[in-house]
Amino acid sequence: MNAFLPEHKIETAELLSLAERLADELEVLRDENARLVKQLRTDALTGVASRAAWDEALRGLDPSRGGEALSVVVVDVDELKTVNDEAGHAAGDALLRRCAQLLAESVRSGDLVARIGGDEFGVLLRAADESQVAMWCARLERGEAKRWSIGWASVPPAASLYDAVAQADRRMYERKLARRMARR
Repeated sequence: MNAFLPEHKIETAELLSLAERLADELEVLRDENARLVKQLRTDALTGVASRAAWDEALRGLDPSRGGEALSVVVVDVDELKTVNDEAGHAAGDALLRRCAQLLAESVRSGDLVARIGGDEFGVLLRAADESQVAMWCARLERGEAKRWSIGWASVPPAASLYDAVAQADRRMYERKLARRMARR
């Protein structure tokens, strides 16, 4: 026995009680961690995936997608600033939520819709080639033609997903500019 340390015997019941408290605290921490991860991956305003979830999906898919075709869509909500200025931010928020809802309702369960910027959404369509994504975008534009500009690119197997995102973004801006010029 060490003369400098008091003798203390821990009873089995005390150890069990401590273990139970630690297990309970660990469960609380796991639940909180899961809640925070979900919060990080979900856009608070629209309820679709967040930019963080989008970036994570791109990183997870790019290195080796196997033989699966993949398509990327970039959607820009037109005139959001005008809606915010003329009708207020609540109306702009409602517009963003409606666009997110329409996009989410138009994809399959394995696809991803994310808000990737203030007025931009990204969509990853799995197992969708160029003709399939073009038809999907055409259906989307027919339904909400005055509401958004859409750009897309299909990513052949082994091609760079990041190049496709850049191509989709360029197409979206080209279409947005063309629509703006047509309104003048």
